[in-house]
Amino acid sequence: MTFPFVQRSNDASSFDDRLPVLLVSTFDRGVARRVVVDALPYRIGSGVDCNLRLSAVTVSRLHAELLWQGGRLLLRDAGSLNGTFVEGARVLEVSLEDQQRVRIGPYRLQLRWVSLDGVVESDATASCGAA
Repeated sequence: MTFPFVQRSNDASSFDDRLPVLLVSTFDRGVARRVVVDALPYRIGSGVDCNLRLSAVTVSRLHAELLWQGGRLLLRDAGSLNGTFVEGARVLEVSLEDQQRVRIGPYRLQLRWVSLDGVVESDATASCGAA
């Protein structure tokens, strides 16, 4: 696997390269799935052309996108009807930090930056339909 937007560590004592992983779960089920953000822009929604498909009536076909801009990972709402929420606040666009929680419809997503060593091939191909 190659990831064009791998975050390089600023710490001279650490040589770990990191990439974004979303932990995805629903409010009624506590089990989270790991989904590697393997391309940018990364489209999130219920549509068949989304990278991460979330099946719920409150999720728009194209609900939100992850983008890489200015060395930061941005989450941008794509004009969804029901909104995108980060740490409980409705957002149009926000720079996502490690561990931040996102809500899209009944889904909870949490961004994690993980070492390339901590990612296995199956993570990159995971998808989340009805959880």
